[in-house]
Amino acid sequence: IGGFRVALESASGGADVATGVMACEKDPHARAIYQANWPGAPICESVEELETLPRCDVLTAGFPCQPFTEQVGSGGRPRGFRDPR
Repeated sequence: IGGFRVALESASGGADVATGVMACEKDPHARAIYQANWPGAPICESVEELETLPRCDVLTAGFPCQPFTEQVGSGGRPRGFRDPR
């Protein structure tokens, strides 16, 4: 969690021109890590909760990667696109 934010903020070369404005994360443990890394940064559980987006110039998004890793799934096999997440 926060990888897109780190990448954008790092790409600015310390010029403070890229700043994350919010995040969405379903997993409560991942949300806690995000809040520990960026105290006070807005984070919601799902984009379905949003009625509006904060003003921003760049919007990044990604789908859950867990279904495609070997650590999850039935017997350690990834579920891929069959995973409900």
